[in-house]
Amino acid sequence: MSNFKKKKVIFFFNDLSLTGAPIIFNNYLEESLKSDSFKVFVCSRYGGELNIKSSDCLVIRKKIRKSKFGKLISKVSDLINVLKILIKTKPDLIVTNTYINSIPIFAGKILNHKTVCLVHENLGAKIKYLSIRRLIINSADIIITISQASSQFCVMNGASLKKIKKITNGININKLAIKKPQNNKPAYTLGALANWSEYKRLDIVLSVFEHLQDISNSKFKLIIGGDSFNEYSNEFAYLKEKFESECICFVGKVKNNKLFYSQIDGFLFFSEHESFPTVLLETLFYQIPTFTLMGIDSAVEVADNTLIQAKSEKDLALLIRKFYSEKYLVNYFEWQKKCLNTLKKHDIKSKWSKIETALKSIINR
Repeated sequence: MSNFKKKKVIFFFNDLSLTGAPIIFNNYLEESLKSDSFKVFVCSRYGGELNIKSSDCLVIRKKIRKSKFGKLISKVSDLINVLKILIKTKPDLIVTNTYINSIPIFAGKILNHKTVCLVHENLGAKIKYLSIRRLIINSADIIITISQASSQFCVMNGASLKKIKKITNGININKLAIKKPQNNKPAYTLGALANWSEYKRLDIVLSVFEHLQDISNSKFKLIIGGDSFNEYSNEFAYLKEKFESECICFVGKVKNNKLFYSQIDGFLFFSEHESFPTVLLETLFYQIPTFTLMGIDSAVEVADNTLIQAKSEKDLALLIRKFYSEKYLVNYFEWQKKCLNTLKKHDIKSKWSKIETALKSIINR
């Protein structure tokens, strides 16, 4: 074993912050750093809050330029910096995702490295630069998809089925703490990460909350996070007037999901165009019930029978009221049993072993 030389793998990501998908990727990276087979390098496109402790963590650039010319300069700079990193590390394999666009894949091709692309998109989402994304997918030696929807997206954009490995996102259940809810609160707080786009469905969130206010004698609060807070300031000002200020709170862009989840008792999710909503893995991990409408396939693929669903917004409001009734503790503990069973299916260790097998197969070709 002492003569065994580990294969070098470098992971490129857009960022490794404390929000959204990077939380999940961080779990994979933690497992990869323990690997007996790989020497792992981690590279983040941006600086800032890196949610990983490793002396091998590299940053491509620290500033985001906003002007068109600045963005072009940044792209050229990114390519040069990535090439420098690849020349220095000499990896056997490059792993990246389509969020970082084409640079690591193309840089890898220039230097004749093998490449793996993680794909998160789906056919229903509004995707910028589709032709470039299609080129990235088809240029990679192997594709790892995280859902049925992202697998279909790759096939529809010309990817060979032989190149596709479907491995859903996982979570580190070793860090799981069993949640004990508080009963008889003066008000239960619901949360949503939504905006005014046709995909994040803030309109449905507000409609459900309106129905809830109409039918409920007990008070509910609502916290909404979303990066369109500043862009739609007039609309939000109108909503603040429509709802009592103590009932609804718009917090803008959420920079730390853990902090957001610590403030809520339930989560509202209505995004129909997410191939694998990692936010639902997070709500499962923190054991926060998710309320949604029937027919959102991506939500079912992640959360299974833990979802509390209804056919209409009014019916969903009735279910929420019933869940947080005087039988709340009984309802919650029954739900929590389903939650813990579903989390076992997403255990990061079993997911990582599949990824590791896939990476070994491409290196050894």
